[in-house]
Amino acid sequence: MPEASAAPAADKIADIYDRFTSVDVQGSNLHFGYWTDPTADIPVEDATDTLTDLLMAKLDIGPDSHMLDIGCGVGGPAVRIAESTGAQVTGISISGQQVSMANALASTKGVSDRVRFRVEDATRMPFAEETFDAVVAIESMMHMPSRQDVLTSIGRLLRPGGQVVLTDTVQRAPIPAAKQAAVDRFFTSFGSTIVPVEDYIRLLQQSGLWFEEIRDVTEHTIRKAWQVLAQRIVELRPQLEAVYDADMVAAFDPSELLEVPQIGYVVVAARRPTR
Repeated sequence: MPEASAAPAADKIADIYDRFTSVDVQGSNLHFGYWTDPTADIPVEDATDTLTDLLMAKLDIGPDSHMLDIGCGVGGPAVRIAESTGAQVTGISISGQQVSMANALASTKGVSDRVRFRVEDATRMPFAEETFDAVVAIESMMHMPSRQDVLTSIGRLLRPGGQVVLTDTVQRAPIPAAKQAAVDRFFTSFGSTIVPVEDYIRLLQQSGLWFEEIRDVTEHTIRKAWQVLAQRIVELRPQLEAVYDADMVAAFDPSELLEVPQIGYVVVAARRPTR
């Protein structure tokens, strides 16, 4: 599946997430979790915090730092990172519903003086060059019409030596023809695309970023996350069908993808070169 295959317009993605968020928010996170032991009965909220902590451990930030969270969801990761590091955080999302909930969370947690969320399109970020010491993007690159363009923008927004740490779904091997329709249906339903994992080094280099790491964490993330999502779709089907049509709700169900190990999940780290 090529990078920009049928990536929808920003207003369509905003609508998908405004509706989905209005129905299904568990705690302060919407992203995948990291299960150290995927067979253990670990609550999804704990697993999502573990994934945030995994990314945070890669960031060299503290109270004097300013971090950008691209695709901030309902604010959980940004607030957690700010609480742990003391950094100032700006979070952006295309979903007004998510931004409202994220700002409410920051207020409830007592960090709204240094953690702020705003509605912005990541393909047209209005920030000045060299504004941020770090950028985090958890499962948001998959929604971009061009990962290349967004990574190039990130390279400009980072100060020299600044870091970007992101997660993304990737294609680890050719997808069997019998499974391709199910894969396309699911990713299209969430306004997403996937790229071959080997593309990432090229994408980073062409963005002017120094590649540092690509870590495949598939076995600790995606299968368990899809099991959780499939269960939630069943539990929430009546509520979801009140805001989407039945075909769209059916497309949200990732059950068929549980047997597609060619789809993986990676953590990517890079840095803007120092002068």
